[in-house]
Amino acid sequence: MRKFLFILSLIICYPIFSQYYTGSNIPFGQNRVQYNSFYWQSYEFQRSKVYFTKGGEDHAQYASKVAYEFQLELEKFLDFSVEEKIHLIVFNSQSKFRQSNIGLNNDITSNIGGTSNIDGEKIFLYFNGNHNDFVNQIKRGIAEILVTKILYGTDWKQTVKNTTFINLPPWFKDGLIDYLSIDWNTRVDSQLKDLILSKKLKHFQSLSTDESVLYGHGLWRYIDEIFGRNMIPNLMYMMKVSKSVESGFIYVLGITSEMIQKDFIDHYKIQYLNDQKNTLLPNEKKIALKSKKDRFIRNLKVSPDGAKIAFVEHYLGQYKVKIFDIKEKKISLSDAEKFISSNTYGASIFFTGTVRDQNNDKNVVGITYDSHDKLVIKSFQEIYNEAEKKLNIDEKSVFIEHAKGYLNLGEISIIIAVACKHRDEAYVLSRYI
Repeated sequence: MRKFLFILSLIICYPIFSQYYTGSNIPFGQNRVQYNSFYWQSYEFQRSKVYFTKGGEDHAQYASKVAYEFQLELEKFLDFSVEEKIHLIVFNSQSKFRQSNIGLNNDITSNIGGTSNIDGEKIFLYFNGNHNDFVNQIKRGIAEILVTKILYGTDWKQTVKNTTFINLPPWFKDGLIDYLSIDWNTRVDSQLKDLILSKKLKHFQSLSTDESVLYGHGLWRYIDEIFGRNMIPNLMYMMKVSKSVESGFIYVLGITSEMIQKDFIDHYKIQYLNDQKNTLLPNEKKIALKSKKDRFIRNLKVSPDGAKIAFVEHYLGQYKVKIFDIKEKKISLSDAEKFISSNTYGASIFFTGTVRDQNNDKNVVGITYDSHDKLVIKSFQEIYNEAEKKLNIDEKSVFIEHAKGYLNLGEISIIIAVACKHRDEAYVLSRYI
């Protein structure tokens, strides 16, 4: 009787029969492929005009309502009104939005698409099934239109005069837009906390665009908390009049932009450090993510079932998306015992390999095993076949299991269990395998 097992643990409307786009010059070789025909219709409202395709009527009406309410609110706060109607172009899905030429420019990275875009008074939107995200796109579009018109002017002559603002850093303009369009919430607070308490701000130029926007969001909120919310429109107008960001901070707040940024970081660092002192950490082992030195880990997400973590590793402009299995099944002797257990055999031997704390005179805190499943199983099969051919042991049972994924110190990495009729055969078979 022979049996063996190899296990690898793995861890009002009118039709417009054409695609709507801005009419701007599209660079050669940058066009996207359009798989669907878009037959556009539109609703005309007091403050906006909404374009939509078949099946998008509800999205269009919802978008116009959200845009109208938020535009009134933001215009009142900023003491500024947009005279022209805002055009909302609504796609029924992100995939359909990505078929358009909207957002294409000479930057090849723009070809990936997938985010809402603003061009003049036009806001291009898509509905991905998440109403909160849809609302955020609308609000951000409205905020960007108002902020742009305040800083740059409402016509081309004023825009030319305010060319000083063309190269505003992301934390200033985009951070302001983010602050005006997204209410402070626990997610933003947690992200800012991670950013402030990390070492990333020491290398400010290495911040990603999203991190710069988050930094700016926090800075504008700090100005709101310390100096008062009404100081924000005052700052914007003074910066426009003086054509200088630095002069705006000095005239309105009485301090330089460098000082306000230092105070902002110190303020939140103290706040978040105090939060940490009064926080009880869960009684769980830390998850050691495998990453090389000087790599930044960003955009960490946990899967809905809590079994995996996905994150982006950033180093010198290169990005890698990695997935870490945090609920990988740990191998144990119980499966091996069940498999080789039989009244036919009188001898059984179990071998386990574990993670030790030293390797080549270096301290070890854990180890990660990566492998190709089919190749590993094939190797196990070849080892078994060799043992069967050379040792000539007729009655035997063999169990081999190797872990995959991250293991802490002391955890089992491999199990080899054999059972034979006699002790000598079992020892020989175990050693050979």
